[in-house]
Amino acid sequence: MPPSRSTTITNVNNNNNNNEETIEDSKYSIIEKDETLPMRATSLPYLIAFIVPLLNVYGAKLGGNYNWLTFFFAFGVIPILDFLIGLDHYNPTREQEKKLSKQMTFKVLTWLWVLVQLSLLVWAERFIGLNPISGFAYLGFVVSLGISTGGIGITIAHELVHKANWFEQTLGRTLLVSVSYGHFYIEHILGHHKRVATEEDPATSRLGENLYSFIPRSIIYGFISACNIEAKRLKNQGFKTNFVPQNQMIQFLFFSLSFALTFYYFFGFNAFRLFFEQSIAAFMLLEIVNYIEHYGLQRAPNSNSNSNSNSNSNSKSYVQVTPMHSWNAGHRITNFFLFKLQRHSDHHANAGRRYQILRSFKASPQMPTGYAGMMLLSLVPPLWFRVMDPLVEDIRQKIKYYEKHNINPFASTEFDPLTIKSN
Repeated sequence: MPPSRSTTITNVNNNNNNNEETIEDSKYSIIEKDETLPMRATSLPYLIAFIVPLLNVYGAKLGGNYNWLTFFFAFGVIPILDFLIGLDHYNPTREQEKKLSKQMTFKVLTWLWVLVQLSLLVWAERFIGLNPISGFAYLGFVVSLGISTGGIGITIAHELVHKANWFEQTLGRTLLVSVSYGHFYIEHILGHHKRVATEEDPATSRLGENLYSFIPRSIIYGFISACNIEAKRLKNQGFKTNFVPQNQMIQFLFFSLSFALTFYYFFGFNAFRLFFEQSIAAFMLLEIVNYIEHYGLQRAPNSNSNSNSNSNSNSKSYVQVTPMHSWNAGHRITNFFLFKLQRHSDHHANAGRRYQILRSFKASPQMPTGYAGMMLLSLVPPLWFRVMDPLVEDIRQKIKYYEKHNINPFASTEFDPLTIKSN
């Protein structure tokens, strides 16, 4: 069960509203072309994500090391397909965006995933309750389940909680409490999107910070941030204490424990343990993604921060979020697999945009591979730093150049930074 309707958060961003119906944007424009939707602008390719739960079941039925089948699909087959099929920087025109936004199939796919994930979770808990496995095979079972509930599930939850309507927010929260990470709903929308690419943001990795330092910092301070944000909300509503049923943090804890205890009641202790183990696998994948999405990218303090800041707040004011503050990847298959999460710059610049109309900006920071390859690379910090640190420095130099010459690299999605001669 998700938290009650009365606790719905209104999505906010520090530089734009999140109404998904608002798809016009004068600052980040597109080049108008043929208004006929191409074949690739359909919802069918996104069905590739639904292969993952099928592989979970199939691998478990085969047994043994086949429990790793999902892992090898996500981190082996998908990157190979990305390499073979290549990049996709297609952007719909405004007229095409309007058509795409009205197509219900894109929404239905995300709604359907909620049913699929909850069904998969019940099946997995029952399977482990009746067929205890151990060792390397069990680790594969847990990791593979986490790829479904975290790699895909949290990605879809992220898409849903950014929507303005209660129904989709509730579906997103349901996915999050099923992996014991309900506080992400609060911290991501009201914390991360305000503080992204600053030292105040727990979910932004810093230049030179390795993955193994970042993960505990992001988990711990992200949770604390969510508690503080919720405490402030309750105080503003007149509550004298945080220990009230209206506290969403308490609600998230209650519903996650309800999942675990229900599985314990019907399927035993192994199922109870599995619920928390798959939760860890799921949100660890999320945190690795958080690490790669903003590594080393920084917003400069606002020159008018003192006058613009709230006198009751200790937080600094920073320049507006732009597509320059997130890493992106144009790899076609992973963009279908992860519902265009890799077009992360446009998401942060326009948080209410639905995944099917997120745009690719050539001038935005680009990762060398898709998410799977970058996630694996991040596991080896020396290699990560060797690849990414020069790219971060290059981005910083480009920002200085654009500012010096008063260039808006996002005036068009077609602006190519390679055409800029080095100064």
